[in-house]
Amino acid sequence: MGVDLKIISDHLGHCDINVTADIYADVLSSTRKVLADSIEKKLTE
Repeated sequence: MGVDLKIISDHLGHCDINVTADIYADVLSSTRKVLADSIEKKLTE
């Protein structure tokens, strides 16, 4: 949703940003897929 991972980590009270990243790794992976698809679409226009 465009919110910085550090802000999410702080809001959730995680001691380290890596904790947040580990928990939400699947969300981050899907975001990477969306980004890759967007780049591919722009390159093929």
